[in-house]
Amino acid sequence: MISRSFADWLTEREQKMNPLVFIFEWIFIFIFSLVIFTIFLIFQDKLVPTAIGSTASSALFACIFVYVRSLRATGCAKCGSPLPYLREELDRKVVGEREKYAEVGRSWSQGPASLVDIYLKNCRVERVRFCCRKCRVEWVEEQLFSVSSYRLDHSIDLNDQL
Repeated sequence: MISRSFADWLTEREQKMNPLVFIFEWIFIFIFSLVIFTIFLIFQDKLVPTAIGSTASSALFACIFVYVRSLRATGCAKCGSPLPYLREELDRKVVGEREKYAEVGRSWSQGPASLVDIYLKNCRVERVRFCCRKCRVEWVEEQLFSVSSYRLDHSIDLNDQL
């Protein structure tokens, strides 16, 4: 349940992202992979110079990583075009609020969980209408935006229910 909540949180953050964040992400990945590929290529045979090989490999790695993330956040859901930034937002309506919950198991020993904590979070539901700039197909998506953070609602003692 927690892994699903993390996936929801990550998707929500990607939908709110400014396109400038992808550039900073590319720079960070490029620098990090440049160090890794430089260390890796120093110990290899000198078929290509280390600087050229590590720079090219790092640029390719950073471009692929950021491209996949930007396509997931901004691509067309209908035509399957491999180009990011194709969808255009036409309309946004607030539908209502919804509660999301997460279950976290706790135990005092190494045995099975004896307590389950139920955490709740309020989310605003918005219905967003998009249009693809390439194929001009329109579609509607529901997006959840957090209004509050997770808070402990109640705990269930599993030993009492036996």
